[in-house]
This record gives sequence, C-alpha cells and structure tokens, in this order.
Amino acid sequence: MSEWGWNEKEKHEEMTDPLAWYLIGYDEDADSRPVAAVHFRFDIDADEEVLYWYWLFIIIIIITIF
Repeated sequence: MSEWGWNEKEKHEEMTDPLAWYLIGYDEDADSRPVAAVHFRFDIDADEEVLYWYWLFIIIIIITIF
C-alpha cells in the first residue's frame, strides 16, 4: 500500500489515540439517530497549537412520501 493508502493498523491507532475527539450530531425529530460526525484532535506541531480535522461524515436522509 502506498504512503497515502489505507493502513488499518495506523487508522485504528489514529482513531483510538487519547488526543482523538469526536463530535456527533443527532436528529432531534427522528428518534435521535446520528446524522453527522467529525473526528478531530488538538495537538502541538513545530511549537504551534494546531487543530487537525481528520474527517467529516454526513448522513443524508431521504424521505419519500407516497
């Protein structure tokens, strides 16, 4: 796998790192199911405080009324 390709071990370490934070948005009107999530972390890089935003996941809900 290339340097930028999927590496399951590295992804697991990244997602379970003590610095990892998750923010999950819930739909108040639909049984409180999750509709969005973001994975981020605060860190120090080159003596600067930084925010790394790893991913944003949005669930699109399509409602069809017959």
